[in-house]
Amino acid sequence: MPLTSKGKKIMEAMTRTYQGDSKKAEQIFWGMVEKRKLTGVEEVDNKYGSNRPDSQKRDGKRSKKGK
Repeated sequence: MPLTSKGKKIMEAMTRTYQGDSKKAEQIFWGMVEKRKLTGVEEVDNKYGSNRPDSQKRDGKRSKKGK
């Protein structure tokens, strides 16, 4: 996925932190994005509003069925 300038800066800093191990830095970076600890690091798709599927756009709230 394309990164914004903020995402590129964070990725470079993480690579330096993990002493050039870009694979480890990338795993941790995308893990933080998935857990929503990092926001604004992915380019937005103009057609859909985001590159992420709907299942990953949820805010963590579940709807209560049957009530």
